[in-house]
Amino acid sequence: MSLNIPFIAPSNTDPVLLTKKQVARQLAVCPRTVDNLLKAKTLAFIKIGRAVRIEPSAVAALKAAYRTNAF
Repeated sequence: MSLNIPFIAPSNTDPVLLTKKQVARQLAVCPRTVDNLLKAKTLAFIKIGRAVRIEPSAVAALKAAYRTNAF
């Protein structure tokens, strides 16, 4: 069975997709916390086969949602 998916060459404007480990480093949390955010659908992700990837814009949206004003 062959999927007829056209090849699209990446461009410099395409966002880089991040792994769960990279997101954990950016957020300064353990990878299990990222797993919990994904499971709760708090953090948007892309699933390609068994691989889970996160767009940088989804990480930025998560940070904005959790941002609080200290004063």
